[in-house]
Amino acid sequence: MRKLIAVGVLIGGLLAGAGTAMAQGGNADRMSLASSGVLIPYITGGTAGLVATVEVASPVGPNIDLHMVFFNTTCDRIGSASLPETTNDIGFVQVAATLAPLSNPSGLVAIAGTVNGNALQPLTNPIHSRVYEFGTLDGRSRIFEPIILDSWDFSDPMHYWSPLRTAGTFFAPQETASVKTVITLTCPRATIQNSATTNLGVFPIGLGSPVFPQFTLTAGPSSTGVASPAFNTTSTPMSGRVYDTNEIFLRDVNFTCDCLTVNSPATDWTGGSIYSSSTDPANGIGATLGTYTEIEVTDPNNAGKTAGAFAFWREVATQGSSLNIFFGPGSDGSRKAIGASQGGNTWFNNRER
Repeated sequence: MRKLIAVGVLIGGLLAGAGTAMAQGGNADRMSLASSGVLIPYITGGTAGLVATVEVASPVGPNIDLHMVFFNTTCDRIGSASLPETTNDIGFVQVAATLAPLSNPSGLVAIAGTVNGNALQPLTNPIHSRVYEFGTLDGRSRIFEPIILDSWDFSDPMHYWSPLRTAGTFFAPQETASVKTVITLTCPRATIQNSATTNLGVFPIGLGSPVFPQFTLTAGPSSTGVASPAFNTTSTPMSGRVYDTNEIFLRDVNFTCDCLTVNSPATDWTGGSIYSSSTDPANGIGATLGTYTEIEVTDPNNAGKTAGAFAFWREVATQGSSLNIFFGPGSDGSRKAIGASQGGNTWFNNRER
């Protein structure tokens, strides 16, 4: 009964179109001082007329060489900008104006230091950062928290790239014409960060000085025993398991995550029709009271091994309303933990991630 009441209150509020806009902040990992550099999604254009603004603050010391490198949705480099800052300085960069004449650019922005305006190097001093998204047509606003390379407060390897994980979970009300769920995924490609053997990315890893922290998904016991590269050179295959709110399995879903991927699970994911189904023909059970989904990175060549990592944000919104939007970072964890009942297994720097 408690589940029925809680779900009813959430869906009822969305359908009523009443309330204030919500843009949740991040957790301690994402919003703490970033020691070396950050990576943040940005989105412009679209049906909402989105405008993206990058905010960077230098509360500890100056970052005269602060530099931004912009990538598109497939992690191809499309532009850059400098934002020199003094101690306690805060600066803003409007993405569309910076990347003009490109029309409605979206993707990821890498922020760190530079010596030549091209390659990046670790920050001189730690920063705080985020991206503001303003919907000029629907009146809504969102905030993307940064993916930090390492924390100023925790500089040991156990905290490198902490927001990037191998699995996650989210709740979604039943998909209708009035209520929709959107999942924004970030799966960086190798053009962002170097691997141990290639020099593709703007974040150099072990192939120059100074270098950034190493991010490596090491192999699990069911794999070949060879360490995987930091990020994929192509898009990342992903899968998920959908349950109703009484823990009854409904459907497997499959999808692809690239550098920046914005999906409506109900229409963009294979098997995603379950999110709007009142009765699933497969088992007679539907998503009337909403669904709980577990998603994870998968390796199509080896079910026991992951390939890459991701961060994601969930949005549940009332269509046609300028008020109701539930937006924030997704709940994450390791594939080994979240997919334990499915036999999932992965390691991150010899630590379960």
